[in-house]
Amino acid sequence: MQRGIEADHTVENVALEVNSLKFAQNRTFADCLQPLLLTLLSSLQLSTRTKKERPREIKRCLKRWGALLGRFVQSQADQDVLLATLISVATESDALADVFQHALHALYECDASARSEGRGPEAAPCGSPTRALLDSAAPFLTWLQEAEEDSEED
Repeated sequence: MQRGIEADHTVENVALEVNSLKFAQNRTFADCLQPLLLTLLSSLQLSTRTKKERPREIKRCLKRWGALLGRFVQSQADQDVLLATLISVATESDALADVFQHALHALYECDASARSEGRGPEAAPCGSPTRALLDSAAPFLTWLQEAEEDSEED
């Protein structure tokens, strides 16, 4: 992934390489998602950017590489890994925590994360860093849950 970012490879080429490694090492899609997202997030260097630049940088990155993540999200469990990885990084990075809701929305827009079951603020212990992140994203999570309910009704 890092080489793909640095050399500006196509999503297809990086996907092919990651898929080859996945099969060669008998890994799951979820096993691939965590390092892919970690590499993407670290490449952003959000802590060196202003608060105003951070959401734009996340959106730019996921517009470019989101399709790659989307290829490896094959199930709800894969989505859960993606969300858990994002939360894990955001609890350690104030720069990402500040724009957590933008990162969630960008993942949703690139079809890498499309469901929110059990992911409301109540899903984390009160006072925990995870709860604070989910609270910050509550409007988006509420909208997402309502959108899912509307689509189920249709």
